[in-house]
Amino acid sequence: MSAFARVAFIAKTRNLEGSVVATSADGLPFLLCEGMEVHFVPPSLRGPRNARVSSIRQIREDSYEVSFEDVEGIDDAEKIVGCYCLAKSDSIPEIDPSEDPRMLLGFSVQDEMLGALGPVTQVMLNPAQAILVVEGDRGEVMIPFVDEFVEGIDMEAEVLEVRVPAGLLSLNEEKEQAEDAR
Repeated sequence: MSAFARVAFIAKTRNLEGSVVATSADGLPFLLCEGMEVHFVPPSLRGPRNARVSSIRQIREDSYEVSFEDVEGIDDAEKIVGCYCLAKSDSIPEIDPSEDPRMLLGFSVQDEMLGALGPVTQVMLNPAQAILVVEGDRGEVMIPFVDEFVEGIDMEAEVLEVRVPAGLLSLNEEKEQAEDAR
């Protein structure tokens, strides 16, 4: 694991005091938190190269107003626009998959009755719930990421334990049989 991770992207300035608008980076949830020390990359020759987050306020679903202790005024803020914020990996908060199911990409899916279903190859985010796309010997299976189907998550082993209703898998098999008949 790398010693540093990209935790946010500075999209634009927010006000004359030096606040900026930041978004999440690399498809991860927004990981900046107050007190976190960050480094701006690529570094500016004349602007701040690192700073500590002093405040964060969500302004839209995917963007946040962020103030840094060492970014004073709009001139400093303009010099970090377009930069990523790097933070030490050990300072990043643990991500809860229930908050961002994209963290389950690549996890092996084990059904309590059927055994291994395959890895999570895609996560579709919908307003009601996320859908995990699992590809394995049974073909592509779409599993709603809801408490009724998820039995447990082993983060260290990267295993998702599920209890998939039999009807969900039979729908997939019927679809494959219809496609084969063509």
